[in-house]
Amino acid sequence: MVDLWLLLEAAAFLGAVSVVVWRTRVLDAAGGAAAVVLGAVVYLTVGRGGAVLLVTFLAVSAAFTRIGYERKRAVGAAELKGGMRGWRNVVGNGGVAGVAALLSALYPSNHHLFVHAFIGSVAAVFADTMATEVGLLSRGKVRRILGFGEARPGEPGGVTALGYVGALTAAAISWAVSVLFFTNPLGPSRLLLTVTLSSVVGTTVDSVSGQLLQAVYRCGVCGALTEVPVHCGAPAQLVRGIRGFDNQAVNAVCALTGAVVASVVYLLTG
Repeated sequence: MVDLWLLLEAAAFLGAVSVVVWRTRVLDAAGGAAAVVLGAVVYLTVGRGGAVLLVTFLAVSAAFTRIGYERKRAVGAAELKGGMRGWRNVVGNGGVAGVAALLSALYPSNHHLFVHAFIGSVAAVFADTMATEVGLLSRGKVRRILGFGEARPGEPGGVTALGYVGALTAAAISWAVSVLFFTNPLGPSRLLLTVTLSSVVGTTVDSVSGQLLQAVYRCGVCGALTEVPVHCGAPAQLVRGIRGFDNQAVNAVCALTGAVVASVVYLLTG
């Protein structure tokens, strides 16, 4: 049975966060609704620590999305709608974490295992988002993760050294929040290993998936390369990748990788 006080606490917390998110235009209406559902599931299963980790990811990522936004837009790599994200972003980044949170409640004997999977999943997508947003501020060349050929800024599979600095920064933040708000049987040092590996491996797998699997199209009207199947009001031609395998699918792969890595670390070191 769910504690009434926990329900009230969750409602108050999510209500306050929703107001801030709406006023700062971090998420659109559908994205905000999806985030509230995800936050409620996490709050009532993993606890307040899980909600705080998700909000930290959302707030820091949104801030870095808007840093240098005009420069990112000039090279065609900025998030659309001024950086405001929708429900697909929420599901792509948070769906795996939500499943891990539910499993932690459904299988209480493995609660800590699924909590680690939750932390690893969030850490991975947090690191990947920071790698992208910080990497786009790099003055150096963007390289493809496979082959190391030169890539355009924001191209799926493109990486920079500065981007990995952003990923490690996200890992440090995820670790600090987790240490402060989670009861962890492995201790701070092994949690640091969990978060760092989940972040770095998740970000790397995201880049590999982006280069090999993510659909890239060429617009038949303006000739531009794009990640959307319809451009300039007309269907675009698939250049590489799998049709329909978009950035949110890549994000889900990243999230799942982080969850698996964290679970393996927990099982091997617990």
